[in-house]
Amino acid sequence: MLPETLILKPNKFKSTAQYIALAGISGLFVAIGIWMISDGEVMGWLIAGFFALGIPVSLFMIISTLFLDTNYLQLTPDGFEVNMGLKVHFTKWDEVTEFFPIQMNRSVYVAYNFTERYTKMESARKLSKSMTGVEAMFMESYGKSTKELADLLNEWRVDYSQQSQTEKLHPVQ
Repeated sequence: MLPETLILKPNKFKSTAQYIALAGISGLFVAIGIWMISDGEVMGWLIAGFFALGIPVSLFMIISTLFLDTNYLQLTPDGFEVNMGLKVHFTKWDEVTEFFPIQMNRSVYVAYNFTERYTKMESARKLSKSMTGVEAMFMESYGKSTKELADLLNEWRVDYSQQSQTEKLHPVQ
């Protein structure tokens, strides 16, 4: 029997290290952009401006992870809620076909695709699928291996999806 609610939180050390690395890389590219500007290259403005945006975002994510405790994945009988600090997104279990690990470059993530009934964010889902082969993925594994997280999410999806509830109430004979 699954609990009524389960809240999973990311590994604070790992997440913070990733955001510090992002801030450092952004800072490096800002410096390169400034160096290009000093040499009279107009493209330096674009590079410095674009990567400068990564610094406050990284700092916000570091503060959010360490002090605000806003990053989480919450599982309920109705679905799952993801909060990455800026936006909370809720998805019903019966809107997902399956959760599975996927390798991209050197990292492994838990990915998922939506059912045909799910009609939200169609353009973003198509773009994501054309670039990565999947419609959505978790950027965190919330202290679990990606296989453990995918298995846990599939267990909740199967137990709590609307289709499963209907089958439990009215078994096919």
